Amino acid sequence: MVPFHTAASYVQQKLLAAFEAGQIWLTVLGLVNALIFAYICFNVLGRLYASPEAGTEQAIFSPESVVLIFLAAVGCLILTFWPTRLLDTVGVVAMALL
Repeated sequence: MVPFHTAASYVQQKLLAAFEAGQIWLTVLGLVNALIFAYICFNVLGRLYASPEAGTEQAIFSPESVVLIFLAAVGCLILTFWPTRLLDTVGVVAMALL
């Protein structure tokens, strides 16, 4: 199975190539497709984890957990759309430590 960030990076490269080639309609179609896919995924995840089963207590989220979930989502988006910057920084730090 292909990791999510690799698949998203591949899609990003294809959308950027279509845009640079002047295929604006293809870029817009790809973005709409990605938005529909994201909506469906978040809808499924929301139904799986947010709705309680019958006879169980509903989960209570603390403000700290909401902040941590938000930071994790932002980190995933950064890794998805700009992986080279982070990987270059990690490489420099690794070389400095070795």
